[in-house]
Amino acid sequence: MYLCISCMKEVPEQQIECCPYCGYIRRNYTCMRAWLKPGSYLNNRYYIGAAVEFDPYGVSYNAFDAVMKRRVVIRQLLLQNMVPTDPSKIFDDSVFYDSVQADRFFYTYRQLADMKVSSLPKIYTYSRYGNVIYAVTKQVPDLTLSAYIHNAGAKTFEGAKKLLLPLIIAIKLLHDRRIPHGQLNMTSIRKTDNGLILFDIPGAYNAEGTVAFDTAGAADPFVSDLKNFLLIFISVLYGADKNVDPSIINRDMLSRSEPVLPDDVKNYIYSVFNSGNEVELTARRILDVIFKCGEIAVGQKQQIANTPPQYLLDSARDHGVSITKLITSL
Repeated sequence: MYLCISCMKEVPEQQIECCPYCGYIRRNYTCMRAWLKPGSYLNNRYYIGAAVEFDPYGVSYNAFDAVMKRRVVIRQLLLQNMVPTDPSKIFDDSVFYDSVQADRFFYTYRQLADMKVSSLPKIYTYSRYGNVIYAVTKQVPDLTLSAYIHNAGAKTFEGAKKLLLPLIIAIKLLHDRRIPHGQLNMTSIRKTDNGLILFDIPGAYNAEGTVAFDTAGAADPFVSDLKNFLLIFISVLYGADKNVDPSIINRDMLSRSEPVLPDDVKNYIYSVFNSGNEVELTARRILDVIFKCGEIAVGQKQQIANTPPQYLLDSARDHGVSITKLITSL
């Protein structure tokens, strides 16, 4: 069987270098030394394709499950700063991860497998094969939030809330289980017909079991997630296709005539990026201030308003559920 390493469609052997379906040119693919090789099989089952994401915490590949006959994503635990420079050590387990990192990786995917939320990826399995620790997740669309906003343009305040509500709910549930997102940006979120899906969840942990990354100017990974969420929120409002620079978030920017933001939202976002640690920065607080539905979103009795906000009703309708099901399912 010969498959395109990008779209995973079966192609004739003579066309394997240039896919007749998606036009992907195989010889242009650059494979790092420690990556799984395209065209190889993992665990005698998963046909490995091209890498679609590479960050300090691992590599994600297009892949094909030869048993279930479906496209999947393989997430490999592989820390960027541990890639060997000596090729003779490429099969040394200690080069890629240690037991703490492996345990955390498996813990993360066990927790993710238990969470049935539309904005989190569906987990098929997670395992170890030789020196490869990996997870298998459902194939997600190639359309990133970055590309979507680039094409669709800026959203209104209500439009941004409707688009990003599933995202902050997913972050809230992850943080409740002490799972930070590895890198939260406009390219680590995918756009589907039914909403947004987070991509490449796990962050990296060093040998001491502490978090080994720092984003959005915060050492705490959960604070980093929330700051990055707010940056994404601002990006969507202004039609930017990447996280805005937090240094430009000031009162002049937030007070522009378009988009129109409520005063409490402007003050909260300004305080997060200009007042150090003086402001409460939690997913619950973001839900309360920006979305006005914190109690609903976390599945408790609504205390903020007698009627759920319209964008929340719209989101429930778009996902084919009633508002009561949205409440109880979360």
